[in-house]
Amino acid sequence: MKYTFFPIFVLIFAFLLVGGCSKDEKVAELEEQIKESESQDLLEDTVTDEATAELTDTTVDDYAMTPETAPEEEPAPTYMPKHTDGVFTLQIAAGSNPEWVKHAADTYIRRGYDAFITETIVDDQTFYRLRIGSFESVAAAKDIGLELKDKYSVDFWIDNNN
Repeated sequence: MKYTFFPIFVLIFAFLLVGGCSKDEKVAELEEQIKESESQDLLEDTVTDEATAELTDTTVDDYAMTPETAPEEEPAPTYMPKHTDGVFTLQIAAGSNPEWVKHAADTYIRRGYDAFITETIVDDQTFYRLRIGSFESVAAAKDIGLELKDKYSVDFWIDNNN
């Protein structure tokens, strides 16, 4: 009884072995067909049609603008206060590097604040102070200062607008 299963096992193994070879041939044929179709797709992509040529010509024309037709640049922001009616202002930063302070001022101007820069000299060194707004009262200045602290984690102090 033990030996009855052995011939059946050998027959099944042989069948799988022979059947597996024919599957490999089919797989190889399919892979070859896929490669041919992919290479055909690549050839079609490299051929330009009239619509693509027109788009390319338009793009070249756009980049070939002369200075007379180029759009004008926006004017550089001024770093002077817009409103100087108030007595108080917020100072949120200071530094000896004017480029850093200008960058910070640009950031707050883009955020919608009336940011400006003042200069002061301390121990023969120039410092640039970043200030925001001009307020009639300490309470009004404090409200904006707390808003800045809440939104941007900025420390501030209220100073005279002199």
